[in-house]
Amino acid sequence: MAHVKTQVRNAVIAQLRAEFGADFVVPAIRLARGLQSHNLPLVAVTVSATKTGTDNNGPGERIDRYDFTIGVRACVSADGADPESDLETIDARIQKTLFDPSVLGIGGTINWRCGGQGDIDAQDIEDGFMLAATTTYTTGMLTMDSDPETNIHA
Repeated sequence: MAHVKTQVRNAVIAQLRAEFGADFVVPAIRLARGLQSHNLPLVAVTVSATKTGTDNNGPGERIDRYDFTIGVRACVSADGADPESDLETIDARIQKTLFDPSVLGIGGTINWRCGGQGDIDAQDIEDGFMLAATTTYTTGMLTMDSDPETNIHA
């Protein structure tokens, strides 16, 4: 089994691929490689995590809380007729797809929330530029300190 952070990332990618298609949704590392306009549109997923202890039990008996920030970055070619509307349309589909964390198959989460789509920014690509914006989700999950691969509420 994988770390709960990996499980969250893989589950979000799988759910988005079911909605958008496998070629449309990629891990964030894909953005580090050169993109061309024919690679767009796409959605890239990142997950960051912080961990805090929730009790004073001894090692192996402690409950840890992971707080995740999930970034779903939509990218479109700036050459389209209305790329800002394209990003907002993708954002609406993302929010419809991820509104219920129970469909992810990762067990119980704490306070699953969508923070909405952030500012739109322009980025150079190999044959022009793209517009991108990130829709952010936050949630939490509990594990035992001795087992970061198992959600207590699985």
